[in-house]
Amino acid sequence: MPDTTSSEYPVITLPEAQALAEARRTTGALLGIGVALCVLAAAPLFLALGLSQSDDGLGLIPLNEDQATAVGLPLTLVVVALAVTLFIRRHRAFMGLTHLTNGKFTRNPVVSAWAARLRLEHEATRSRALVIAVALWILAPIPVLGAGILLQDHNGGEQLLGLTVTLLIVALGLRIFLPTTWASMTHTTVTEEGRPADAAPTWRNPGDSPFIEAIAGPYWIGCVAIFLAWSFISSDWGIT
Repeated sequence: MPDTTSSEYPVITLPEAQALAEARRTTGALLGIGVALCVLAAAPLFLALGLSQSDDGLGLIPLNEDQATAVGLPLTLVVVALAVTLFIRRHRAFMGLTHLTNGKFTRNPVVSAWAARLRLEHEATRSRALVIAVALWILAPIPVLGAGILLQDHNGGEQLLGLTVTLLIVALGLRIFLPTTWASMTHTTVTEEGRPADAAPTWRNPGDSPFIEAIAGPYWIGCVAIFLAWSFISSDWGIT
């Protein structure tokens, strides 16, 4: 049987690795904003319900629960659509580099050494952003906990507003941190993914599973569908 490993996993070149790093660097903001928007997707709905005249609202806007849901839900979908648009725009920057992002390459010691230097050069920036992001994530539950502890005798509007602020804090941390990870992500790709340089000719990527590829898409779509259906039917957003 002819060996097709070389054609399936070509050796990564330095220009390819540099192109991957540049694509990740220039689209880092898109990644950060897109993920932050995903976190904030439910915020418009929480905000509308929290300010509405429903049983759990503060009564600051002249909308009942159904009307607040009718306003907040479309805004949530708009936020999701914006996030997806940003992800699609980012994906275009990786055209011609999908064999790298999919691990369909053979590692190159020269490229690995270059990626290690690149990561070291930008590690200080990433570390500072990580410190700020982790601090924000640690502080993120405070609005929800504060609303629950200090306002126990009030309705649920304060908790919904607190949850909205929590989502904003988490999203801010992601927006700060993710754009700084391009160098470390490139290093991880070229040194840990793909086919090892000293692999046997019969080596196969353990992640290449037709079964996983077949079920992964429907699985996650099903998870999202169950989450949304359960949330909107039961209104138990705090649980789901």
